[in-house]
Amino acid sequence: MIEKRFNEFDAFAAHNAAVDVQLIPTTTESRAWRTKTFGTKNCMLQEVFSGSGLIAKGLGSKKFYTFSTPLSDKCLVSSGVEMSLDALSINEPGGELYVNAPKSSAWQVFAAPKELVEENVRLERSYTTYRYSIRRQDQTTALMREQFRRAMDAVTEHPEMLSTPAMRIIEADLLSLLLPAIRHQSDKCHSEFGQREYNRANRMHILKKTQNFIRYREGETLHVSDLSRHAGVPERTLLRIYKEFLGVSP
Repeated sequence: MIEKRFNEFDAFAAHNAAVDVQLIPTTTESRAWRTKTFGTKNCMLQEVFSGSGLIAKGLGSKKFYTFSTPLSDKCLVSSGVEMSLDALSINEPGGELYVNAPKSSAWQVFAAPKELVEENVRLERSYTTYRYSIRRQDQTTALMREQFRRAMDAVTEHPEMLSTPAMRIIEADLLSLLLPAIRHQSDKCHSEFGQREYNRANRMHILKKTQNFIRYREGETLHVSDLSRHAGVPERTLLRIYKEFLGVSP
């Protein structure tokens, strides 16, 4: 585990800069900042303690899903709306990142590779990425904090654990805890907002993608749900695209 302490905000910001993310102080108090970070086989766990208030905004990594939960009440994490200790925020890869944290606040982040998450939840991505907060997740966020604390304490006391199967168990436990939330919320979010207007090029791409899928699976019984899942769009959107270009349903 790597633990770092900073007395200067600029050094803290430079250390924590993610892809296209800018950190901006919002208070003038001179306080310390620190981070604790370690990786499992595929994932990354981090605790961030901010001495002063800050805003972080930009785009998250295109390679990872991030799951965040506050350690301090009224710490805003990822979603841009006020968070509470029972809230879990999820950022899809490349989605907009927004953290607005008051002074003396803290939060936890668990980052999991895009391929690992989408393989486990059988998630088909669409053209738009989302960030969302799920409130009233008391049990999930409590268990997430407990898993983090156990992992941090274990690695602090026994650094050699980082290269043992125990880290893979911690990774698997966190994934099994968080993936049901992303499966439910992502399906809901993509369904609710999936009726957005695609430009013509994207609509044609969706049409061709499903037609190629039908040809590839020739002889098999396919349903609209199979095609929409493969294309990463809601069924109603797919039906509208087929009506627009071909005048018939799939």
